[in-house]
Amino acid sequence: MWETGRTSQIATEMRRYNLSVLGITSDHHQVLANLKRKLKKCWTSGQTAIQLINTAFLRDTERLNEFKIALNNRFQALQNLLKEDKSTMEDNWKDIKEALNSTCQEVQA
Repeated sequence: MWETGRTSQIATEMRRYNLSVLGITSDHHQVLANLKRKLKKCWTSGQTAIQLINTAFLRDTERLNEFKIALNNRFQALQNLLKEDKSTMEDNWKDIKEALNSTCQEVQA
């Protein structure tokens, strides 16, 4: 029988209940299984937006040099902005990630 939705929750709770009735206090495996199930549910539902970058193009020396030049230009512009602004570390990190991602997208295309 396949467990779905509410049935899965009931089965998990019954296993936990049976452990407590038997006097077994460690439900470590059930907790891990429950966390994995929740993570899998979040991962497949698209709540996390991870953008994968194809790094195979960096094996080509011409494309690698093009990427390095574009990235150096981006970071030079970021350094100039950082000298002018008194921004927070989170803003700086966000700008760095954005520069890396956009440069990779430009060079890949």
